[in-house]
Amino acid sequence: MSIAFSPDGTRIVSGSYDQTIFIWDAETGVQMGNPLQGHTGPVNSVAFSPDGTRIASGSWTVWSVAFSLDQRRIASGSDDQTIYVWDAETGVQVGNPLQGHTGTVWSVAFSPDGTRIASGSFDQTIFVWDAEETVQVGNPLQGHTGTVWSVAFSPDGRTIASGSSDQTICVWGAATGVQVGSPLQGCTGPVFSVALSQDGRRIASGSYDPKICLWYAGPEVFSPLHGHSHCTTLQVFSFNGMNNSTTGSNAANEASTISIHNCHSKHHLIPNSMLIEHTLSDDSILCFSTSQSLRNLPHPSVHP
Repeated sequence: MSIAFSPDGTRIVSGSYDQTIFIWDAETGVQMGNPLQGHTGPVNSVAFSPDGTRIASGSWTVWSVAFSLDQRRIASGSDDQTIYVWDAETGVQVGNPLQGHTGTVWSVAFSPDGTRIASGSFDQTIFVWDAEETVQVGNPLQGHTGTVWSVAFSPDGRTIASGSSDQTICVWGAATGVQVGSPLQGCTGPVFSVALSQDGRRIASGSYDPKICLWYAGPEVFSPLHGHSHCTTLQVFSFNGMNNSTTGSNAANEASTISIHNCHSKHHLIPNSMLIEHTLSDDSILCFSTSQSLRNLPHPSVHP
């Protein structure tokens, strides 16, 4: 249900409906160590700490988790319509819950400088929050006509990208809350995930089509990456903004797999190999790594 690359691009972590977390060698596709166990529900979100030494995971009604770049904070979004901020060292809640959404919070993301948190919700809005003061900044970002499934900051923190059930990707000014240009259109299903490249010029989107699209903040960059027979729902660009991505899918004939592709050639990077250990789930993922490849791995949910 969720995957993420380690900051150095050598490992991939995946969380699944089967309540486990797996760590994989990103080059060979081989599982590393034993599954991480402890959750009693589907693992909806996983995230590496910026130094790669820790993994945060959210389960049951916690749909998204994210580390701040300085590793001091973890943000989480939940069914209870709130965002919590936690001390990553002590596990203690920092400040009050961030309240304002009127629906499930599906996605949270820290700005690169750690001062802001963006959140996307079932209520069709994006909120921006002050991470230290735990208060809302400005007005909600409104424009989508469907659930906002995913939000992501550009590496310079100046823009926010969002993907929605309305089948579009929107780009926003992080400081102004104003939509930049027209919505990016071309997907024929809900957009479950968006990510920006390190240079901020490219956006990757995964949708129910099922296809992965790469965009400039305007026309589509490349033809869609095809191969899955079911939706692709989560993705992250590489740390250095190169050309690697991992996608995950679940369909009867795909056995909950994660694949690895090169973004330019669109070739699988581990030919004839699929990472398959988790049991089937209904969700999938995509992320970019540091080593210039697009990777697609196998795939096998509470606030206080």
